[in-house]
Amino acid sequence: MKKKRKKQPVLKKTRIFFVLTGFILAAGLLIFYYYQKKTLPPPVFEEEYVTTSRLEQVVGRVDQAIYETLYLLGIKKKDITFSKVIPRHEASLDWDFTELSVVLPGPDFISRLETLITRKLTELGPDVIFKPEKPSSESALFSITIFGHLTHTLKLYLKAVEPIAETAKLPRVAFIIDDIGYDITIADGFMGLKIPVCLSVLPDAPHSKEIARDIA
Repeated sequence: MKKKRKKQPVLKKTRIFFVLTGFILAAGLLIFYYYQKKTLPPPVFEEEYVTTSRLEQVVGRVDQAIYETLYLLGIKKKDITFSKVIPRHEASLDWDFTELSVVLPGPDFISRLETLITRKLTELGPDVIFKPEKPSSESALFSITIFGHLTHTLKLYLKAVEPIAETAKLPRVAFIIDDIGYDITIADGFMGLKIPVCLSVLPDAPHSKEIARDIA
């Protein structure tokens, strides 16, 4: 007598069907995504991000070159001021525009700074341009552009000579003109001087009274 084979439940067959179907769909989606990513160009924002990152890298190197130059020249921190730090946005690029004001100890430091920083920026490539704008014997203005975008300005000033304090003890000179009274013209000449003058008038000279009245 033959044994009857048990029939598999319908539920079990349904599960197997859905598992296989899901596996096939997942494999198909992965293959489709792979070929789509391989053939399509990268989105625009990725290109912009790379360009912006490159600009920011060069800006950082320029900052470092400026700081190294000021350090080599012995410029003190108190003589360096960040006049402006302004976020800029041009042609889908973002960076911080920086304006530095630097007080230099002497006039020869302007040319020395220009020579040093030009040498350092030249090493960064032709896309970094260092340009003098308003050079003079007492001050100078330099601009730095990267990839055609203005990123830095340097304002250089000479340290002002400190004025002598009014309370300082200075030597004094007194002018005393003796024996006045014989010549009115000479007396008038001394009185016309724009400096403090002391006139000593003789009591019995011919013009002593007239000169004394003019002095009073």
